[in-house]
Amino acid sequence: MAGLVEQGADQLANFAQTLRNSDARTMLAQVEDFARRQPVLFTGAAVALGFALTRAAGMTATATARPAGTRQEGLPHEYR
Repeated sequence: MAGLVEQGADQLANFAQTLRNSDARTMLAQVEDFARRQPVLFTGAAVALGFALTRAAGMTATATARPAGTRQEGLPHEYR
């Protein structure tokens, strides 16, 4: 398991370097290559990213729906 995490970290570092040095077409080709070489890791990363973006969007929507300083009393924490 540790080897898989280390490999993922290395790939992420390589991807960050690519972002700094490449154009969009080159980056897309490298992402496709990574997805072919590491389909499980790529799928897991895509799911994690989707989950994180969904949570962030939900928090942003909740924060903008209520005026600042208002509270919802009587509801359990997960329903506020």
